[in-house]
Amino acid sequence: MKNVLIASLVLAVCGMAHAGIFLNGDFEDGGNDWNTGGGMIVDTDNGPSLSGISCAVLDNVVDGGNRDYRSNQFDIVPNAENVLTFDYKTEVGSTGQPQVRFRFYNNTGGWNGEGQQNLALTDGEWQTVEITHMAAAVDLTADIVFSGNVFGDFVGVVKFDNAVVPEPASMSLLAMGALALIRRKK
Repeated sequence: MKNVLIASLVLAVCGMAHAGIFLNGDFEDGGNDWNTGGGMIVDTDNGPSLSGISCAVLDNVVDGGNRDYRSNQFDIVPNAENVLTFDYKTEVGSTGQPQVRFRFYNNTGGWNGEGQQNLALTDGEWQTVEITHMAAAVDLTADIVFSGNVFGDFVGVVKFDNAVVPEPASMSLLAMGALALIRRKK
């Protein structure tokens, strides 16, 4: 009975950790909670990390290039490591590198730094990426920017899905639950 209770607790914490601290990272609600500067294209494709039927599409061949999708700002824990995980794929024939930026803002709303990564071409195959960035003591909020060709040389179609930034407390609980299970088995 105790093992069932412990397993249930671990599963509950896993669910909380996947919920994340910002909204609509799976794009199931279209462009809600994202600033798109011209509308978001949503497709009925889905990355492998979470169930669903939608993803965001940046097509800079059709829509003229310089477009990005920016999440609304969300609260973070200052002085903590923050991890952004997401799925993406580029369509066959795309060239260059799309980009993701994980930006942090201080208590006056000023930009304070970012984790940035250029993404490799995937030729139609979904990839899962993780970006880790340490928030400074003055960082209170963050946002996520997916871009096709804002600062780079990407030409083509890229799809983004299942963006998650787990709460640091949920991740700690998950780790403690896993350790308890390991200890219990010994």
